[in-house]
Amino acid sequence: MFGTIETKARPIKLAYLVEPDSAEQVRDAIRLSSSLWGGMYFPILPLYKRMPATWRDTPLKAPPARNVILGYLEAFDPDVLVQFSQTVPEFITKTGLRIIKPDDIWRPLADGTLSPMFGIGIFELLSDIFEKYFKYKTKYPIKVLMPKIPAKLSLFWTSLFGDYQPAIASIVEKRYAEPLEIQSLDFDPDKLTEVMAGDVLFPRRITQWGLDPLSRSGFRKDARVYFLDATKVAEVVDFWNLRALGGSVLPLPKQLKDNPQLHAIVTEFLKAHRRPWRHQPDVYDHASIIRSRHSTMDELQEFAKTLQFDREPGETGNSAYFGLQHWYPRIWDEWGRDKDGAVPDDPFTGEEITADVAETNKLTVQLKPILPEFAFKYGYHGEPRCANESSFRLYGSDEYLAEVLPKSPGENLDRAISGFASLRGDWRVGRNGLVRLVKYEHTETRNIPSAEEIVFAWLRDRGWEPSLSAPGLLAKQIQKKLEGHIGLLRNEKLLGLLEYMNGGR
Repeated sequence: MFGTIETKARPIKLAYLVEPDSAEQVRDAIRLSSSLWGGMYFPILPLYKRMPATWRDTPLKAPPARNVILGYLEAFDPDVLVQFSQTVPEFITKTGLRIIKPDDIWRPLADGTLSPMFGIGIFELLSDIFEKYFKYKTKYPIKVLMPKIPAKLSLFWTSLFGDYQPAIASIVEKRYAEPLEIQSLDFDPDKLTEVMAGDVLFPRRITQWGLDPLSRSGFRKDARVYFLDATKVAEVVDFWNLRALGGSVLPLPKQLKDNPQLHAIVTEFLKAHRRPWRHQPDVYDHASIIRSRHSTMDELQEFAKTLQFDREPGETGNSAYFGLQHWYPRIWDEWGRDKDGAVPDDPFTGEEITADVAETNKLTVQLKPILPEFAFKYGYHGEPRCANESSFRLYGSDEYLAEVLPKSPGENLDRAISGFASLRGDWRVGRNGLVRLVKYEHTETRNIPSAEEIVFAWLRDRGWEPSLSAPGLLAKQIQKKLEGHIGLLRNEKLLGLLEYMNGGR
């Protein structure tokens, strides 16, 4: 066996389970996300028992709540669930995902430890920002702002800028306000241009530090303006989840549609995301303005009429600057997800390890974990700090290796993918393949699962007791003797010769 193993690092992905229309739980979830690396990509899932009437798409009925929740979990593929809600439905616990409480994450803070129990925290990010931009004066400095959230539309502004829990905010103020020259700003909508400038960092943007997301949707679906009612908790959640997909998402609260600064920001956003086709320059890709569930198309069209654009010099044709979309992207629908460009990005770092596997007869490999360089070196608490996704390209084995891994949970399957040297829960099957939840910076030697091992484990989890039949055992030995080169057996004349040599006709 020989080949290569590619390993990429990304943040631990959380998903928050909240009560429907609970502004307090949604705010707490956003504050928790603001204190964790990659938090912008953590979805918020309201546990509806029945989907609201606003989800109905006439003449179609609203989808079942169970299908929507499981569809979101399938799309975002979280590693751990965080329970803000009072209860959790049984169909969620059956997914096999670990469920923790919000207080578990920053429990070490009580002992003065500045790294969270799960993931990489805000203090590690701020320390790296200091090293990169503030330890020595740069020619083009960045600004770090802490907007004070106004009372009006407070939940919406919290989702846009992020916010910290009081304990986190106190430490940020004490330890980082002076080194990072953090400016506190009493925010109001007339300061939007100042805060949304590209050289400004605020809590929600800081969570994206060091990430280089891999887009799954293509350019035509990666830029959106979301026209919403900012007074509705469900609308804020939809905005948060839409942005958690990745790409560029600009909110447009209809309460502020007449604000001149927001109007100018929307215009510049639409112009910036309008690009000509390479081989047909008079045709342009453009962003979409999406109508929320609590808005009407009449309201959206009324605003769209106020947008005016000057054609670029030398531009031919009459291509549009934007499109109007009357439905929310179907994140929960496996079929509609790809059609609506609602496949979430993969928030990887730029760090990657490609290891060559020297020719060997053993089905074992050594995997070195990747931990971001800005992570505190002694911030381990026995829980995952980040995730590594590994892809295997192995050849020449005398056994069929598992190339497809089922995501359905089960004790036997977990044991098969974890190997003998790993603890249960250190490995899981994600949408891209095997995911290692990195708890310590130790190189691990593990077995490569064979196809037989994975299939049999999957069957045992479903109550079967599989075993190879006599022809199966014979086929397995033939596979080994031919060292995987079973293409020879497609030659009918060769098979006839072997049969003749064995005493047949």
